[in-house]
Formats: sequence, structure tokens, C-alpha cells
Amino acid sequence: MYNNVVSAIERQDYQTAQNLLNQIEKEDSENPWFLYYTARLEEATGNLEKAKQNYSELLRQTPNPKIISQARQGIDRIKEQEEYQYQIAKAQRQEILAQIKANSDNNDFALLILEPIENELKKTAAQKFARIMDIDPYTARLQLPSRAWRLYRTGLMGTLSYYQELLTAAEIPCFCVSLPEIKQISVYQIKYFQSLSPRVVGVYETQKGEQHTITFEWNDVSQRVEGLIPIFEECVEMDAKRKLYRKTKTLDYIHICDLHLKKTNSIIRLWDQNYDFQKGVSFSDQPPSTEGKTTHNNWTQLTQYLKQQLPDVSVWSDFTPFAETALNFQEMLKLIEPHLSLFRREETAWDAAFELYSRLALIKK
Repeated sequence: MYNNVVSAIERQDYQTAQNLLNQIEKEDSENPWFLYYTARLEEATGNLEKAKQNYSELLRQTPNPKIISQARQGIDRIKEQEEYQYQIAKAQRQEILAQIKANSDNNDFALLILEPIENELKKTAAQKFARIMDIDPYTARLQLPSRAWRLYRTGLMGTLSYYQELLTAAEIPCFCVSLPEIKQISVYQIKYFQSLSPRVVGVYETQKGEQHTITFEWNDVSQRVEGLIPIFEECVEMDAKRKLYRKTKTLDYIHICDLHLKKTNSIIRLWDQNYDFQKGVSFSDQPPSTEGKTTHNNWTQLTQYLKQQLPDVSVWSDFTPFAETALNFQEMLKLIEPHLSLFRREETAWDAAFELYSRLALIKK
């Protein structure tokens, strides 16, 4: 009956071949030849990944030298076919990208962000990602994130949008955002809340030092973004040879919480070292302390109040792992103006990285 399967495959009568294999499976499913011809049919019908898996299983399980030889030949044929398909797809991508670059009206600077993918899906996704981005599968797997966004590439919007289409079709979650869209968002650094009910009134300070008010309702808040931004200091230490050297250390962290107002495309920004707890409404029965060591307590009371008022809004809190990828794009981060009135002896890209993270979260929502 196996000869009949071969004949059906050779004349491309795949339905007959499948029917014959279904009959054989009832009587001879343990025979390695059954698995071999199942793989042959899958190869013939274009199910290359499944065919390769079955050929590989035969190499592991059967001692039959004839089957081993034919299984290896099958794997070699599949590799040749995959390489051929890859080269065709690569040439098509290059042609399309050249056309986009030459003809696209959308030449805004943009960012391509990869979204987290479950570990059990990474192996298959990495193979697809490697082919699309023209990198090796091992590197591709390392670059696919598991728990937070990864800033993967910058470039022209038209080009990155095309890559987004390819990745989405390959079931690799991602999104693309232009720099002008990122910059359209308004950010208000709140010094203190003047009122919390019936409407929220916040006093904010402009970059020129002028104070104004902004009014909104709690149900206007679509989500929160939380993060810790490091504060660095340079210190002098001594090495093993008793030689002095300068080293940058993390002295402390800024606690920051953004409230997103999706309808107005704006961000209400609160951070512990900027908020004036001596003014405006109180978040506790006890008066706010003026001692620096209790700034943390005052901030905790404020954030607890926000959680009570906004129990159902989503919270973005994966800033640090995102920043670790964004910091590789130092020149791009220089294009992002951080809205943090923080005195630093030396500028750091961490401020711009948080600015970018929060704005992306607002756009993505």
C-alpha cells in the first residue's frame, strides 16, 4: 500500500495519498515507514515545518539505515526549499522597501517597538523574526521581549510601518509610532492639587516657572504610569592597588506617577521631589511633615489616594526594562524633551526614556 501512497504523491493526488495513509494508520501506525510517508506528504503539500519535525523524529527513533538516509534527504530538500523561499521573500522585501523610500510621502522619523511574547511561542516566533529582519535565529530569540516593550529600531515611518505589517502577519506583536505623534502630547507637572471634588483642580508649573491650573474629572483618567528614575552621583573610590578613581553611583530614585487623559491627549505628571505637600489638599488626617525623611510617607499617602480614586484603570509599571533597551538609542532620546524640572549636575538619558515610555503608553492605549 505504501507504493500506492508514493504514486499518489508523485501525480500530486494528495487527497488519495491522505486517504491511503488514514487506512494504513489503523493497521500499521507504529511502522516507521508510515511516519516517513506522512512526512513526504506534508513536504509535498508545503507543510515544511511539520515535515521537518517528522523527518527529525525518524532520525532519533529508527535504526533502519534506509529510512535514516531518506529522512536526511527529506530534511536537505526542505532546507533548500526554505532557503529558496527566503531569498525570494528577501528580494521582494528589498524591492518594496526601495519603492517606499523613493515614493513615500510619510518620511517622519519613527520608532518600532516590540511587545512581549510568551516564552512558549518564542522559538517559532524567533524563526519568523529572523527571516523578516535578516538575522540569525539565536539573535532573534534574544531580541524578542518576554515581559516588557523593547525599543527595537528607529527610522522612517514608511519603512517601519512596512516592517510592522510583516511582523504582525507573522504573529509577532509590535507597533510603530512617529516622532511628531509622540511630541503632540501635552504634559503638566503638578505642584499640588487645589481641589479633589467635585472636579480635580491641579496647579502646575510651566517650564518658564509660571503657575496655572488644569481641571479634570477622575473618570477622565484612562490609565496610570509608574516609574523610578535614578539619581546619580559621582564619588571617589579606591581600587585594590590603593589608587583613587571616580565612579558614578545611584544615590536615590525619583518616584513618578503619570495620569493619562486620553480625551485631551495629555499627561498629569506627579513626582515626589516636585510635589509641594505643604500646599493644597491633604491626603491624610495628619498634616504633611516638613521633614525630608518623611517625603516618602507623604508620597505614599498621595499614591494610595490615587489608587482609591482610580481602582479600575490599568497601570503601566514596566519602565525599567523598557529603559534598558531605549538607552541604546542615545541620539534618538536627545529628540525627546523630558518634562521633569529636576536639577542634575549632568544630563542623563533616563529622564527622556521615561518621557518616551509614558507617551508611548498613552498612544498605545
